[in-house]
Amino acid sequence: MKILDQRSSLFAAVMLFAVLTVTIAKAETRQRLTQKDCSQIFSRTDDCQSSTNIEGELYCKAWYRGFGDDPDEFLGYVFLKPFSIEGTNAELLIGITENSSVYRVKVKGKNSINQQFLSQFDGKRLGDSFEIARTLDDILYVPSKVKAIRGDIQTSQKISNAVKEALTSVIQLTLK
Repeated sequence: MKILDQRSSLFAAVMLFAVLTVTIAKAETRQRLTQKDCSQIFSRTDDCQSSTNIEGELYCKAWYRGFGDDPDEFLGYVFLKPFSIEGTNAELLIGITENSSVYRVKVKGKNSINQQFLSQFDGKRLGDSFEIARTLDDILYVPSKVKAIRGDIQTSQKISNAVKEALTSVIQLTLK
């Protein structure tokens, strides 16, 4: 009976450690999305309100606060999505407008991701193709698929999936 109690206690301790690790990781992520980050996506941002969606992912509502008689203007949502590239961790900043289209995608900090690749997502909506082109025919296909980063289909697909997930999150947020 003592062995069973010890195993139960050990299992409970491991589960508690796992929950604390996830909670700390989410708290660290929350601290890394700033007004400056939002300004990289929506240049007029002068206020951002951080929040989390149903899945606990961090996002900000980017605002331009009008002066005097100018009204406040909601610019859109900015999501922070972690991913790995060439064995290092990186973070995507994904801006989505109020009408659920991608405004801009950038990599936070230094990166080796070509902005030309990321600009392919500008204007995309949830119904658009987020598949990565693997052949010349895929590029010529209408609607065209996303042209991959040279020689890195896997990273290209990760980024494409992250953008699509952010779009899905905005749809869920606006349906509330």
